[in-house]
Amino acid sequence: QGCPGSGSARVKAPIPDFKLTNKTQICQGDTVKLNSIANPDVTYTWTSPNDPNFRSNDPFLVVRPDRTTTYRLVAQVPGCTPVEGQITITVISPPNLNATADPATVCR
Repeated sequence: QGCPGSGSARVKAPIPDFKLTNKTQICQGDTVKLNSIANPDVTYTWTSPNDPNFRSNDPFLVVRPDRTTTYRLVAQVPGCTPVEGQITITVISPPNLNATADPATVCR
């Protein structure tokens, strides 16, 4: 025979946190880390509408795009609604400089 009783329990679920970088412009050839915080109990999935073959599960993804690229992040705790974010990294190409010299002026 059991005794009547009551009780409560507090369940702590992981929070699907992320913080996308403020650095949205880079020079061609540079890298940028897209996210600065992560929870080890959360699954992070990166994709890009610019490249259908791109996919990564690295929460601290570092990229070196060769052109302006948008990245989408889905952070999910199993059984919970995912949290989504998106960032576009603008790639600035170096200027094209053409220099010519007048041999008569340079070689005196």
